[in-house]
Amino acid sequence: MIGVDAALQHPNVSLLTNAYAERLETSASGREITKVIVKRGVERMELSASLVVVSCGAINDPLRS
Repeated sequence: MIGVDAALQHPNVSLLTNAYAERLETSASGREITKVIVKRGVERMELSASLVVVSCGAINDPLRS
């Protein structure tokens, strides 16, 4: 997770853990993400930003320690 700690020092950066990205909505051209639909527990959220980074991990991935 190189760079994550440094990025989280910025007030405009958020990290959601244990969240499931249900859908990525795109612009008409399909080149930009305009909205992320996230489920976290029983809560469903619609998130948007000028820059979206989606990082995924696999279940039982040895790098998830």
